Amino acid sequence: MQVKNFKDLTVWQKSMDLVIEIYQLVKEMPKEEAKCFCLCFIAVSR
Repeated sequence: MQVKNFKDLTVWQKSMDLVIEIYQLVKEMPKEEAKCFCLCFIAVSR
């Protein structure tokens, strides 16, 4: 398989699937919990 850009990479495709799942889970959370989760996620990703 020839990779023409990063979107062709399996790791990128799977990570995008994971991001979508996380967003869907956060949407179902109570607002306060979702806010806390997002702040924790931002702190860890830096």
